[in-house]
Amino acid sequence: MMMTTQLSIAEIKANAHHFVKTWEAEDSERAEAQSFWNDFFNMFGLNRRKVGGIFERSAQRLAKNDGRIDLFWPGMLLAEHKSAGQPLDKASVQAFEYLHSLSDKEYPRLIIISDFQCFVVHDLEEQTETAFPLAELPR
Repeated sequence: MMMTTQLSIAEIKANAHHFVKTWEAEDSERAEAQSFWNDFFNMFGLNRRKVGGIFERSAQRLAKNDGRIDLFWPGMLLAEHKSAGQPLDKASVQAFEYLHSLSDKEYPRLIIISDFQCFVVHDLEEQTETAFPLAELPR
């Protein structure tokens, strides 16, 4: 079962407000990225481990022999995380370089890039990119 709890939109928005308050001052990828993503999943009533989300999944990049995807949920999500203030465009390039090493079944719908303070969401199915600050997440 993928859902930990079936949440209403109102509950997800309330959780998102709490998520923003919890993470608005964080800036260290090394110290807190995995906790951030666990809380991100919890915001939607999901348990990362139960849905198959994997931290530091080995993958090949085009420019290098190997690398590690910060968070990977096969078939759904690939996330790259950076410390606050780091260039997100470089993280996006890194994320897209991992795609060639994934099977068709693993290929994600979404790529999410974050530095705690900002999100960039690439919807590969819709071919859209949406960027917003953490404070706007509840919207």
